[in-house]
Amino acid sequence: MMKLIGSSIEEQYRKELEEGARHLLEDGGDPRLIDLLRQKIGTVKSAYYLSGYKLSGYQTCSLLVNGSIVCYVEISDETVESYDKYSIFEYQKGLNKQGQIKLQVALELGAMKRTFPGK
Repeated sequence: MMKLIGSSIEEQYRKELEEGARHLLEDGGDPRLIDLLRQKIGTVKSAYYLSGYKLSGYQTCSLLVNGSIVCYVEISDETVESYDKYSIFEYQKGLNKQGQIKLQVALELGAMKRTFPGK
């Protein structure tokens, strides 16, 4: 694992990750996604978007959930298309440097044991 050094890119990722988690867990961002995570994992104390994209009627995302597992989800307007869980070790294989930094920042945030109440 790489060590964080307090760079501006780390701070940018920290803000993005915190905003995404707040949107998802506090503001009720995507209820289907939260429901799926709770169904598959149980209690969701934290969830940080690591990657993904959104198109009209379709989205994918990789999230660090509860600071210990990475979940990959594909959701269309109609249904959950795909759901997979990965260990942090599995997920980090093949990540570029930016992805490694983002993962490390997310792990640090997850370790802070922030709790976002569900709505």
